[in-house]
Amino acid sequence: MSGANLSGANLIGANLSGAILREANLSGAILREANLSVAILIKANLSVAILIKANLRGAILSGANLWIADLSGAEVENAIFINATAITPEQKQDLIRRGAIFGDTSNDRSKALV
Repeated sequence: MSGANLSGANLIGANLSGAILREANLSGAILREANLSVAILIKANLSVAILIKANLRGAILSGANLWIADLSGAEVENAIFINATAITPEQKQDLIRRGAIFGDTSNDRSKALV
């Protein structure tokens, strides 16, 4: 499904585990409680997508557009967000606290001020 246009799709609870959605358009898609574990979402457009309580464990979201995407309660342990765009610093820190990987020094707590 690389490059697929799923803009605005209702994918509530969908099992997309391991799906290859490279460069897919998922803008405005409703992915509430969807299983996207180990999915490949490289350079996917997830702007305004609803990912509330979605399982993104181990997913690769490198270069994904996450403008106004709702990741509330999403499981992001070991999800890779390297070069993902439109994430606020607050969202980034929240995702890191929940186990997301950004591949820069923001995950390195050894340099944290005490």
